Amino acid sequence: MLNGEAGDLMSEKTRLTRAQADKTEIETARIKGELVSLADAERG
Repeated sequence: MLNGEAGDLMSEKTRLTRAQADKTEIETARIKGELVSLADAERG
């Protein structure tokens, strides 16, 4: 594997991990009732 490819792979893994963490935080907030969908907010 070339050095550039290894760096790209590490970058992509880091990006994926951050995206998964963000998704989990959003789902947790929704479950706790701290977050509502835009559609629900517009109706309310």
